[in-house]
Amino acid sequence: MERSLNPELLNLALGQHEILPSPQELSQLLADAELALLLRDQNVPDQLVATGWYLHGIASSKYALRTYGVERHRAAFQVAGHIFDLKLQTPELSEVERLKYCFASQVAYARSSLDPNALALYKREYSKGLSNPRLIPEFQIISLSCGVAFLGFDVKYIYELTSSIEYEVNLLVSTWEIDEISFTIYGAAANVASGVRDLTSFLVYGRAELLERAKGKLRAAITSDASTEDELSRWVAAHILNFSDNLESSTIWNVLPPSVPKNVRKAFINGEPRILTLWPPQIDFLGIEGENNPLSDNAKRLLLSTPTSGGKTLAAQLLITSHLSTKNTSVCYVAPTRSLCREVRKSLQSRLRFIGRRIIDGLPEGAWLNIFLDILQPEVEVMTPERLSYLLRTDSSQVLDQFGMFIFDEVHLVGDEGRGWTLEEDLSYLHYATLNLHHKIILISAVIGNRNHIIQWINGEIENRAPLEFHSDWRGPRRMHAIWTTDAFWNDSIIDRNSRARKYFYNQTTPLYGRLDVRISYTGVTNTFHTEKPVGELVQKAETEDGEYEKDTKKSTPFYRMLVPIIDYLAEFGPVLIIESTKPRTIRLAKAITENKESINSQEILALIDLVKARLGNQHPLIDCLEKGVAYHHGSLPSEIRVALEEAVSNGYLRFIVATTTLTEGINLPVTSVLIASQGAHGEEGYTEYITGSKLVNAIGRAGRATKRNRRDRRIGKAGTA
Repeated sequence: MERSLNPELLNLALGQHEILPSPQELSQLLADAELALLLRDQNVPDQLVATGWYLHGIASSKYALRTYGVERHRAAFQVAGHIFDLKLQTPELSEVERLKYCFASQVAYARSSLDPNALALYKREYSKGLSNPRLIPEFQIISLSCGVAFLGFDVKYIYELTSSIEYEVNLLVSTWEIDEISFTIYGAAANVASGVRDLTSFLVYGRAELLERAKGKLRAAITSDASTEDELSRWVAAHILNFSDNLESSTIWNVLPPSVPKNVRKAFINGEPRILTLWPPQIDFLGIEGENNPLSDNAKRLLLSTPTSGGKTLAAQLLITSHLSTKNTSVCYVAPTRSLCREVRKSLQSRLRFIGRRIIDGLPEGAWLNIFLDILQPEVEVMTPERLSYLLRTDSSQVLDQFGMFIFDEVHLVGDEGRGWTLEEDLSYLHYATLNLHHKIILISAVIGNRNHIIQWINGEIENRAPLEFHSDWRGPRRMHAIWTTDAFWNDSIIDRNSRARKYFYNQTTPLYGRLDVRISYTGVTNTFHTEKPVGELVQKAETEDGEYEKDTKKSTPFYRMLVPIIDYLAEFGPVLIIESTKPRTIRLAKAITENKESINSQEILALIDLVKARLGNQHPLIDCLEKGVAYHHGSLPSEIRVALEEAVSNGYLRFIVATTTLTEGINLPVTSVLIASQGAHGEEGYTEYITGSKLVNAIGRAGRATKRNRRDRRIGKAGTA
């Protein structure tokens, strides 16, 4: 949110107009609506909605692009999409209204190059699926449902719904003894359904005739004389027709060069999640012309950097599957943590089976290594930098013979004080050992800040060819940042005297109220909110009543306990990931969250508890937390327990998970909010910050993932200190 609706963008979208609110007024209206939703006051002003429809209508005009230019055209759609997104989160919308606002917002996002927002909107609003309307009497709902599902790329629903509509149309034509349905009031909706089905089939199969047939049906829905009685279906048809004009250039069939085998395209169209079109950074990256194309054999060194939710993972998967389909060497994927390694393996599994390849979960070591490498087909092995270092020390020539492509994820960790040297060692050796060989080395990061230094580092004499660097600031879903701290209400302080104390005879108790500071960057204003009740108390002690008071740490409420109210509040919007700096702190905070919560007796939680008991014993503290629907996650837990916890969050069984940075380096969980509970801890050498720089940005980036099922995109940047 902080980058998507700045004053310049609003000014560009609105232009000069006497009736509409000024850019400054619109900024304030948007900020107020965002804050109202955060405070559960779900009311979007009529003036804001009217402005959204005006911008949407102007941008939808066939003359808009020519009249206003690309930037203003996109700006108008982007602002309109944001307004309708807010409106969708208000209660008491009818089914038609909800579908209409969702479709309008999806169109606006898609037409302003924010494709992930259109997809995320569908997953948020219809995570449990759309209804199954009948042509009679719900023809308008059918058009809207087809449009919403199409922009959400819900292929299964589209095929199921349009099949039932086709059956109903044939039955009506036969019963009414007419030539076709187009000349009736239901014709526009029927043509929309049929056109959307053909468009979907075009995306799935890549046949150009399906695209042209779909356009013809959508035009028929717009121009038929009977269609004038169904303005809503004509509106849907017009937008989908406009959208389809640029659809061909973004399909996976046309973005990938002809040299990429057909089965690679099928791996993404039929795999999970299904990929039918690519996002702008992916199109730009794969569309680089000439010898510098990343899929070309000439591109030996690549650096890919985009923000979180920018599509880096998919780009890497395309490079991997293309390599395995055209080369006779394997791929080595290096990820910093075992959790991320597991996620990479899982996401690749559904792709590789379509090209007859698989993931190798750890090659045999020692004397048997050469035997296995001789009989295996080219595959993918996912490993940590430490394992790669071991393999290179064991037999580096064998590693170079086996792997033709090395992908290093989260490469910014080369600067990590602890493990960075291992990653640097691996990269340095592979770079110089393969300067004049066929090997390809790909570096990926969302938060790398020294791209030029990295490029200079790997800019060796690679057959006189410089490394390919691709960077994009493009980002999909919006996020909101805030800081949680406490305020002491000194006027409510109470002083007590303890005559039996040895030294400090006076105690002053002051209530602490929770304070949330939300800064909307495009307004430049920080909005402060306080809790209605105290979240803790500050106890101070002194020798005399008028003496100098100092904090009594034993009696004062610890700050981690005062985080629980904001954590509980955020959980009402969706799952919450809380990041702590150390393992003991994750356990401590998880226990605090469980207090005053009732036990959860779902079968999934009980099965998870049984696993923990079997692996860690009946008295392990994680069991008590899980019974209340809370989990903690750190590197000392067994691998199978961490996997089970991650799956429980992904499947929606757990709404609270407290973790160290084991879950921040690229792990994609469907969490709505991320709270950074602490960035460091006190030790023998004083206070040390562990979560800073790229680790902090990556942690915050776990919120509001575009392809995950989130009910609302909210982000708490970090907690303050008491």
